[in-house]
Amino acid sequence: MFGWANLWVIKPTVIASIVSVFALYFCQAVGLPDTLRYGVGVAAILLLTFVNWLGVREGAGTQSVLTTIKVVGILACARRRSCCRARPPRRRRPRAPGRRPARRSWPASSSP
Repeated sequence: MFGWANLWVIKPTVIASIVSVFALYFCQAVGLPDTLRYGVGVAAILLLTFVNWLGVREGAGTQSVLTTIKVVGILACARRRSCCRARPPRRRRPRAPGRRPARRSWPASSSP
């Protein structure tokens, strides 16, 4: 009984939820209108079904290509985040009017 439930209910539900999220983000990234989300999801399922129909080697190649694209994208985001980090401006403490800043009693470049 579980096998039939898995075949007709569980697997299609999982596939539909993954494709729904993929279509949402794909349409946002490419700039497509929300009305095309259903079509993008159906196209993704049909494309991956066709690759699966071709065979195991083609499926493994497709998985390698998609994984490489994901890793490169993650590394690009991480590099951009570390290189282009916005630094907040330095905050200076306000001085009381008429007061001079305190002098340091040690040199700024001294080492122990």
